[in-house]
Formats: sequence, C-alpha cells, structure tokens
Amino acid sequence: MKKLFLTLTIITTALFAKAQTEKGTVYLGGSVSFSSQTMDIPGGSYSLSHQFNLMPTIGKFITSKLAIGITPSYQYYRDSSYTSGGYSSSNSVSKLLGGGVDVRYYFKLAEHFAFFPQLNGSYMTSIDNRNTGKQHAYSTTLRPNFAFFPTRKIAVNLSFGTIQYTRQTLVSNPGDRKSV
Repeated sequence: MKKLFLTLTIITTALFAKAQTEKGTVYLGGSVSFSSQTMDIPGGSYSLSHQFNLMPTIGKFITSKLAIGITPSYQYYRDSSYTSGGYSSSNSVSKLLGGGVDVRYYFKLAEHFAFFPQLNGSYMTSIDNRNTGKQHAYSTTLRPNFAFFPTRKIAVNLSFGTIQYTRQTLVSNPGDRKSV
C-alpha cells in the first residue's frame, strides 16, 4: 500500500507540478500524513492515538522570485484509552478545518538550485465538537527550504527546521475559555 501511494504521488507530481520561477507560473504541492501510536499503561491498560492530516497547496509566482499560495487544511485526531478488561474508558475525537497563506521568496543559488524561506500564517477551527468543545488554533511558521529543479516541470523541496508560534483556544461552554 505504501509503495502504491508513493508511486501515485510521484506520477501526480511529475504531471502537474511546475518548477519554473517565472512570473505567472502556478505551483502545486502539499502534504498528507497519517500516524498511529499505541502506549501500554502499567496494570494492563493501554491507549491508542490516530492522527490524519491533509494539506494541499496551490500558489502563483507574482514575480520571478516571489510566490504567494494558499493551503486549505483538514486534521483528524482520535485518542482512546482502554482498561485491562478491554473496555473503552475514554474516547476523544477532534476534527479541525481551516487554511493558511504562504509567502515564498526564492534566491537562485545555481541554475538548478534555489533557497527560499517560507512564511505561513494559518487558522484552524473544530468542525465536530461533541467530545472536546470548540477549538481554535492560530499559527505562524517560518521555514527554510532548498529547491532542486531536475527538470523544467518538477521541483524537489528539502525543508529543515521550523520556527513556529501557535496559540490554541478551547471553549467547552459559551462563557468558558481556556488557552493552551
């Protein structure tokens, strides 16, 4: 399944991505992730956590060095705890929907290499608050990236490190606010 997903991702990227940094060029990208974690708790109990994130990106070059894009986002979290008898003692589900704006400024290092810092501002809000209350999350991220352009239509981006500020607010009742 992982090999099939990787193959489809590479084919999609090769067909639709554009690596040119010319004014008016549209770029596509984004990320999809899934994680699952099991933790054993002393006494025979355990907890399960599942997380799924979908964040496509589409942007356009305003000049040959400056690009602006949007990133709609969907996040799903599920945490469950089970007792030694196998019965669920707690179950929490959270679904968040939102998006952000990206700004990139490209510095050409060579014909096929560029460095670009990426600044992102985003907002997320819960769309299903049965278990956790209403959630709001604001974040600002600054991330350094390198881009390699092996062909005219494909870019391979390498991102490392992140400086990020996030503020989350949980509202369980209309008059009750709690910032995390």
